[in-house]
Amino acid sequence: MRSHGSPGLARAGASSRGASVTDVAHSLLTKSNERTLAMGSLKRIRRRKMMAQGGRCYYCGLQMWDDAAETASFQRNNHTKRTPRALRCTAEHLHARSDGGRDTDENIVAACWYCNNQRHRRKCPHSPEEHRVYVQKRMAAGRWLLAQVSSVGLTAILSRPS
Repeated sequence: MRSHGSPGLARAGASSRGASVTDVAHSLLTKSNERTLAMGSLKRIRRRKMMAQGGRCYYCGLQMWDDAAETASFQRNNHTKRTPRALRCTAEHLHARSDGGRDTDENIVAACWYCNNQRHRRKCPHSPEEHRVYVQKRMAAGRWLLAQVSSVGLTAILSRPS
């Protein structure tokens, strides 16, 4: 049986296909590594910001947690599972990445999951400054996370100064 085309062309086609597959694989691995490095960098920035903010949320001012050990501590002390998740520290971009914001110390603050999630659930999210004012007003009126937390008896623990 005879194949169509010359054997040299078939080999060249195979090698060029192999090169493109290799290039694609390399590109995917490089992007994956960049994402992993970026996530590590974002984690470090989030932790630095949390420490700089005294462990308190940028929006509501409640004490946040960041480590698995602290999750275990919350659960050992009979806290609900919902409370640790709500007070988990997240990195909040002041200028969104989708709008060209970067993962830098100047562009990131530490915010609890609840405040961050509530801001981004809106169809047209408030700016970080507007959301902070909104949350502070709700907190003063007893209509934010602290009110929900107080129903399970954690107000004293969460609102005490660090």
